Amino acid sequence: MIERPSAPVRLRQKIKDLFPHHQIYFRTDGKVRFFTLTTGMQLSAVAAVCLFSMWLGKSTFDYFAQSDRLQQSRMALNEMFGQVEALNDDMEGLENKILQRAARIEARQDALQEILKDGLIEPEQLNILDLSNDALSGEETPERAHKKAALKEAALRLRRSAANIDSNAHFSSVFETLEKRQVALVSALHDHAEQEKQQILSLLGDLKVNQETILARAHTGGADAPPNVGGPVVALASLSDDTDLDNDPLLALAEDWDVLKNLRGQILSVPAIAPLKNYYVSSSYGRRRDPFTRRWAHHSGTDLAAWYGTPVLATSDGTVTYAGYKAGYGRVVEVDHGNGFVTRYGHLRKVVVKKKQAVTMGDKLGETGSTGRSTGPHVHYEIWFDGKTLNPEKFIKASQNVLKIQGRTNSG
Repeated sequence: MIERPSAPVRLRQKIKDLFPHHQIYFRTDGKVRFFTLTTGMQLSAVAAVCLFSMWLGKSTFDYFAQSDRLQQSRMALNEMFGQVEALNDDMEGLENKILQRAARIEARQDALQEILKDGLIEPEQLNILDLSNDALSGEETPERAHKKAALKEAALRLRRSAANIDSNAHFSSVFETLEKRQVALVSALHDHAEQEKQQILSLLGDLKVNQETILARAHTGGADAPPNVGGPVVALASLSDDTDLDNDPLLALAEDWDVLKNLRGQILSVPAIAPLKNYYVSSSYGRRRDPFTRRWAHHSGTDLAAWYGTPVLATSDGTVTYAGYKAGYGRVVEVDHGNGFVTRYGHLRKVVVKKKQAVTMGDKLGETGSTGRSTGPHVHYEIWFDGKTLNPEKFIKASQNVLKIQGRTNSG
């Protein structure tokens, strides 16, 4: 029985069969030489080729895998850049909203301070809690002076902040608190303006002064408003983000406050005191029997009796429009107080002012006498409004109320 070769022997034989020895001949200088390519050399070459191929394949795979990872990284980076850009845009938008809202609040606050500067109301009369002194003062403070810079710095810090908070909601809460205070202030000022306006109109109504005429002049700036004026309309900042000028409470307040200011200006023209310090009423305004004809007639003024030579005083500020002699009145002085109010002082013994002379309340115009159509020493006192006479006694009785309003106006 023939013994079968072992496996290693068979493997070596098979390799030798696959890679038999080869002789490679070559001629050099007429001599023939050969080189024997052994099985081992052939196996080494095959192994080198295989290793090189494996390396080349792996390198190619790694290259494409790395390229794919780089592409994914670039896509992720681009996405991150996009998110950063979007966040930057959001922060810029938030910053702009913050600055715009802050600007609106500041503009409204400036408008409210201008109203308070008019001096028509004392801040403590408002009875509003938690209003800062800055909100009620026209003085510049360090906080107000650096307000814009602080807002910009806050916006920059906000852009750099990585805190997980809703900054928009935070700022909105702060601004809402400020705006609620402004709304409270607007409401209080509006109520005061309306109350004061009604008080003045009620007073003028008691004096039988035409309220419609007074209101019309208050809305147009008064009877003495300068002619030939104009200019662009500058709208006040709205109390809401959606500006509706027809329903803007701040604009309504500004208009009402202007009306009140004009009413206060007109009340300054109202004769506020009696033309004599000591007197008694010897003949009232209205229907009476004429002292000379004994017939019923209309008495256009009030006769205030006093001793000869008693000083006759201007009952409000104004300008003398007549100083001289008039039939029936004797020596007389007429004063135009503006806004339709004129006073007349008759039967004077002496006149101490001249035409076009400016006088203030309480200035001496002349002295009581009995010149003209008179039966004894007194001053015939008339009050005219828009060409019609009014009852002077009503004005004298309302003197304290008129002076109170005029005093508040003058204190501004």
